[in-house]
Amino acid sequence: MRLTLRTLLGYLDDILEPQQTREIGEKVSESGFAAALVARIREVVRRRRIAAPEVSGPGADPEPNVIAEYLDNTLAPEKVEDLERLCLDSDVHLAEVASCHQILTMVLGDPVDVPPATRERMYALGSVSASDPRAASEVAPRVAASPPPPPKPEVPEYLSSGRNWRSVLPGAAGLLVVGVWLGLIFSDPNQSWRIWEPAVSQTDSTATDSEKPEAPAGEPEAGSEKVAVAEANAPPQQAPEPGVEATLGGEPAVVASPPTVGEVADAEAVINPNPPPADVSAAMAAITPPRTAAPPALPRPGVGSEPGPPAVAPQADAAPASAPVSESKLLYNAPEGVLLRFDPEEHWQVLPRRTLLHVGDELVSPEPFEATIQILNSDCQMVVAGGSRVFLLPADNRAGALLLIDRGRVIFRRSATAPLPESTRIDFQIDGGNYELELTQAGAELGLEVIPQASSAPRDRLQTLRVDGGLFLTSGAATLTPDGGDPISLDATAGFLQLVNGRLAEVRQPLLSPPAWMTPLSGGAAAVAQQTARQFEDAFQLGLSVDATIPALVEARYPRISELATRTLVLTDNVVGMVRALSAPHEESRQAALVGLATWIRRDPGNAQILDDELHRVFMEDDAARMARLVWGFGPQDAQDPQTSQELVEWLADPEVAVREAAFYHIRRLTGGQLTYRYHPDLSELKRSMSIKQWESHIQKEGALIEPAPTPAESPTELEVN
Repeated sequence: MRLTLRTLLGYLDDILEPQQTREIGEKVSESGFAAALVARIREVVRRRRIAAPEVSGPGADPEPNVIAEYLDNTLAPEKVEDLERLCLDSDVHLAEVASCHQILTMVLGDPVDVPPATRERMYALGSVSASDPRAASEVAPRVAASPPPPPKPEVPEYLSSGRNWRSVLPGAAGLLVVGVWLGLIFSDPNQSWRIWEPAVSQTDSTATDSEKPEAPAGEPEAGSEKVAVAEANAPPQQAPEPGVEATLGGEPAVVASPPTVGEVADAEAVINPNPPPADVSAAMAAITPPRTAAPPALPRPGVGSEPGPPAVAPQADAAPASAPVSESKLLYNAPEGVLLRFDPEEHWQVLPRRTLLHVGDELVSPEPFEATIQILNSDCQMVVAGGSRVFLLPADNRAGALLLIDRGRVIFRRSATAPLPESTRIDFQIDGGNYELELTQAGAELGLEVIPQASSAPRDRLQTLRVDGGLFLTSGAATLTPDGGDPISLDATAGFLQLVNGRLAEVRQPLLSPPAWMTPLSGGAAAVAQQTARQFEDAFQLGLSVDATIPALVEARYPRISELATRTLVLTDNVVGMVRALSAPHEESRQAALVGLATWIRRDPGNAQILDDELHRVFMEDDAARMARLVWGFGPQDAQDPQTSQELVEWLADPEVAVREAAFYHIRRLTGGQLTYRYHPDLSELKRSMSIKQWESHIQKEGALIEPAPTPAESPTELEVN
C-alpha cells in the first residue's frame, strides 16, 4: 500500500484494514519524514486559534468541493498531488483536511445515539390532528389553479385628491408653529443673536456685568480666569462625529501658550462624545478603555515562560522618591508598522494605532517595524525598534516612563521645534540595573542597544545570558544617572557608553559614527525594505492572535518573509514555532530559530525540559537528542576534541535538514567561518558527500576541527632539580 497523505490520515483515524495498518505503521517507523509528518498533523489539529482557509474570494484555493472530492477519494489523480503538496506546505490546509477527515470518520463510523426522550419528543411534534387546517392544506390534493383576473385600473393612492390635503395638513401646521416660535424669539429686544461669536480672551474681559447675559448658577463668568477649565467641565452641546476634532465646551478652546508636541498629539487623538476633561492626560484616557490595575503579567506558566523583570528595590540611603503612579503617560502613535501587546487570554495581540499604554504592558516590536511612543505632556518620545521587547513598569511623578528593556533597541528623542522649558526624565532598567536619563538639550537623540548573548557552554556547563550592547548619543546632550551613582554628562565629544554583562560602563568614549540601526535607509535599500514591510504587515490582523497567523509564514516562498516570521516567533517566545522553524525551507529561518532557542533555553532552568518534550514531539528519537545538543551549543574546547569534531562532521550527512543546518552552523562558527569546503545543507546528497569527505580529511590532518593546543610540559620535580 502506497504511503500518501490520504492513507496516512486513514492510518491516524484507524479506518484501514489490520493488514494495511501494519504496513503503513512499518513505513512510518522507517521514514523519518513520515514520522515527522504524523507529529505535525497531530500538532496542527490540536493547535488553538489556527486560521481557516478562505472559502471565497481571491484566496480561496482550492475550492471546498476539491477538498470534499479528495476526502471522498473521487478527486482526479492529477489534482491529488497538487492538493497534497499544498497541505504539506501550509499548516492551515493540513489542519483543515485532517480535521475534516477526522470528523467524517467519527460521523460515518459511529452511529448517532439519540436519547429515548428526545426521540419520543420528535415523534410527538410530528403528529398533527386531522382538524388542523395546516395539515389539511399539506395533504390536500393538488388542483389546477385558475389564472388570476386582470387587475382593475385604479388611481394610485399618492395621486388621490382625497388623500393629498390630509397628508399635507400636518406638515403645514408644524411649519406654522415653528415660524411663530422663531418670530417670538427673534422679536425679543433683550436678546442679541449673532451667527458667530468670537472667542473672548482673558485680556478683553473688561465688560460690565450688565452688558453680559447672566450666567446660570454653577457656571463661571465669561471673563473668569478659569474659563477654559469651566468650559472643559461643562457638558458638550453635541457629540462630535468620528474623525472630527472635539472642542471644549462646544466653543473653540482658548490657548494662552503654544502647545507642546504631546498636547498636539493629544488634541488629535481625542475623539470622544463624553465631556472632555480639563487636563490632557485625562482626555487621552478616553481613547482606549482603562485596563484593570494589575502587576506585570510575569512570570507566565507554560510554554515560553520566563522569569519576570526584577522589581525596583528601594534605596535605603537615598532620598525618598515620589510614590509610583499608575496613570498612563504613554501613547502609541505610529502611522504605520506593528506593535504587539501580551494578553493573558489571547497571548500576543496587535495593538490598534493611537492607543494608550498602561503599567504592566509587555510590548514586542517585530522586525522590520518601528513603534513610536509619545510621552504625554512632554516634548519627548520613544521609538522601539524592530526586534525589541520591553515592559512598562510603574514610574514616579517625576519620570515620564519607566521602561525595562529585555532585548532590542530603543531610541529616545527630544523635540527640536517645540521644546519645553524643562526636560522630562526617563527611567529604564537593563538586566536589573536602574538608570535615570534626562535629555538636557533640545533635539537630543540617544539610542540604547541590549543584546542577550547565549554562551556556547554545553548543557552540563550552564551559564546565564550575557547582556551586551551600548548607549549612543548621536546629537544634543544628556545626563545619565546610574542607581546609587554619580550623574554622567554626555555630549558630542563623549557620547558612547559600552554595555558589558548588563552594566553600562561609567567611562565615556567618543562616538565616531552613529550605529547602522540609528541611520535611516536610503535609495534602493529603503524601497526594498518598505515593500517587504508592507507584505509582512498584512499577516498581522486586529483581533487575531499572532500565534494563529505568523507560524504559517515560516514556510513562505520568500526567504526574507520566512526569516521575519521566525524572528517574530523568537521575540514572542513561541517555542513550538521555533522548533518547527528548525526544519524551515530557508537557511535564514533555520539559523534564526537555532539562535533563538539557544537564548530562550538559558532564560529559565525549566525551559530545558520544555524544549526536550517539544523536540521529541517533532523529531525522531535520534534526531531529537542530536538537536538538543546542537541547541545547547559547543565551545572551543569541543572543537579541539577529536570525538566531538568527528561527530559534528557525521551529522552533516543526517537526513534531517535541521540537524545538518545546526551542525554546519557550529562547525563554521568554531572554525572562524573561513572553511566551508563548498558544503551547504540544501545541496543534493551526492554533492554533500563530496564536501563531507573533505571535512573528514581536515579532521585527520588537524586532529580535530581546530588543532588541539599543545599540552604544557610538566615542571621538573625537586628531586630532578637536585
